[in-house]
Amino acid sequence: MATFGAHLDIELAHFSNFCQYIPKFKSWCPATVESMLNMGLIQVSTAFENALANVGKFKVVSEAGRDGSDGSDAKLSTVRHRARMTAYSAWVSNNSGKTGKLRVQVYERIQNKFYYFVIPKKMHVTVKYLEIPFDLNGNPIRSTARNGKNKWWKCEVFSFQELAKN
Repeated sequence: MATFGAHLDIELAHFSNFCQYIPKFKSWCPATVESMLNMGLIQVSTAFENALANVGKFKVVSEAGRDGSDGSDAKLSTVRHRARMTAYSAWVSNNSGKTGKLRVQVYERIQNKFYYFVIPKKMHVTVKYLEIPFDLNGNPIRSTARNGKNKWWKCEVFSFQELAKN
């Protein structure tokens, strides 16, 4: 899938956060990678799957319901305003039919931070999408008082390595 110009900065941020974990990335020509990213020639979600597999020691299979040989599915999400700028959250969608846990990297743009979640199948199997809430200043809303929407914070891990290995 092509990267649209309006979303390029988000794709670049995600890619920059995990690219060092892509197999043999350090041998790639930086100018070529940058050019290919800017032209939308690198599929960032596929690169993410490969980085996770490299660190987590599983294989990328990219089959229906799973991205990894361990049954997991990789997701990238970015925190966005909604409801006329009164809410700010990361949505994770297309969860139907996933065979295992979700490995999610969330980019929060206001504070320029990344958050990681390993969400077990038993927690996501009954929902169409996940909503991970933040306040309007970009701070996580970790309390569990809001209709269960904050329960995803219980699945937070604190590094890319934990995301890949859990």
